[in-house]
Amino acid sequence: TFPGVEYIKDKVMKHGVYEKPPKAIVLDASHFADCDYTMVQGISQICDYFAKHKYTFVIAGCSVSQGR
Repeated sequence: TFPGVEYIKDKVMKHGVYEKPPKAIVLDASHFADCDYTMVQGISQICDYFAKHKYTFVIAGCSVSQGR
């Protein structure tokens, strides 16, 4: 996987799962740019993990740019 995706996954898991009790996580995506398929798959894996374990995971600050 792309190193940026691994970095985000590591940070989310460290701060949301490995601490006891598990916390709700809000991922600020306001500075994400040019998200590709790999990035979407990584975020999807995080979402799936949290849903499976009934943790709260929110992605905030997303925007869609119209062309370049």
